Amino acid sequence: MRREVLLPRANDTLFLGALRSLNQLGSDVIPLTYQWDGSPKWHSSKSKFFNSETPVTNPHLSQEKYVSDILNTIAQKGIESPFYLPTSDTNLIPLYKNKKLVQNVSYFGDRSNFQLIDAFNNKGLLYAELLKLDIPTPKTCYLPNICQFTPNLLSPLSFPIIFKPAEKDTGQTFYSLAKRYKAVEIKCKNDVEKKLKPFQQYNGPLVFQEKVVFSSEDNELPLYMNVSTNGSIISSVCGVKHLINPPRFGTAAILGVCAPPKELLEIGELIVSHFNWFGPIMIEFIFNEKNENWEVIEINGRPWLMIDFFRRIGCNFLSTLKSDQHHDAKFVSDYADFVHIDLSLLFYAFRKKLDGFVLNNYLNELDKKVTFTHFDPKDPEPGLSEAHIISEWTGNSIKSLIKTIDKFGVN
Repeated sequence: MRREVLLPRANDTLFLGALRSLNQLGSDVIPLTYQWDGSPKWHSSKSKFFNSETPVTNPHLSQEKYVSDILNTIAQKGIESPFYLPTSDTNLIPLYKNKKLVQNVSYFGDRSNFQLIDAFNNKGLLYAELLKLDIPTPKTCYLPNICQFTPNLLSPLSFPIIFKPAEKDTGQTFYSLAKRYKAVEIKCKNDVEKKLKPFQQYNGPLVFQEKVVFSSEDNELPLYMNVSTNGSIISSVCGVKHLINPPRFGTAAILGVCAPPKELLEIGELIVSHFNWFGPIMIEFIFNEKNENWEVIEINGRPWLMIDFFRRIGCNFLSTLKSDQHHDAKFVSDYADFVHIDLSLLFYAFRKKLDGFVLNNYLNELDKKVTFTHFDPKDPEPGLSEAHIISEWTGNSIKSLIKTIDKFGVN
């Protein structure tokens, strides 16, 4: 049976990856689109798989109207068994917060225990559940609201400390205040007031944690798993973050893969069983060199930013929408010399200082087989659209950029 998938667009990279993955599965995709002040150039609109978009209300402006628009779309199109696939936290949150949406669409995981699955969206709840399973997490203090902060809250923690949102919000307010960083570091007690000052109007809950210092990129591993409807692991792989922008608390601009350590797989299987989860899941691990424990810092129950990378190396993490067929685990070792590059993030990381010549040398020195987030030889137009924007932004020759992309891009 062909699945009819409601695919809201917010993060263009993730949306495009999901669009391509769903096309590979033969799904019927209904793109749900909305805009906001400062909306990016939508490269995904150039994809040959993008058609018949349905405008809906931005959930940040009105979650109720957003859900109403979706339910009207389901009714008008006569969709009998709609599957809702979020592509950002902004359009994931209604799935946790709005019971009308939950009752009218399908999604991954067993949603009979609504409160348990809601832990994926709230780090305070998540760490409490992981504690029940004796799964290590960073030492943490929970703050319901910034106005309740007192210095005594941090007394159980040792500096340096980081703080970050305990719960995502539809406007991604924290990241805006933190200038695109996912967390903010407080190095010592004297820095507390200064670091908290920009967040005095922030209304969401926060977590404060002891910063886990690690010395190798191999000590911060996201574990990606695809779980069948009966709870068995269809496929699993760890990502290796070769370059992060902004540094340390940003997003991977270059991602590679490695085989998951046995300990991480065992923890992953325990989490999947506890939450009765099926479908794609990402568990973010960090190795604490002080106590020699792998600690869980986050769980994501939606497709992740570079999901298209895995489709292109033979592992479609949305495959449970079609079947529970297992993948050959050896694909990880086959593709250990591949990396996935977000070209726009790479140029941000180098502060526009890349031109065709420097980029060519950089990719040569990287000595990896490369796939690009937007450019796919079988669906090239989104990548060409991105290259034109980069050329306008940096002043680089569009011909030089496209030549380099053609030279290094594979699959």
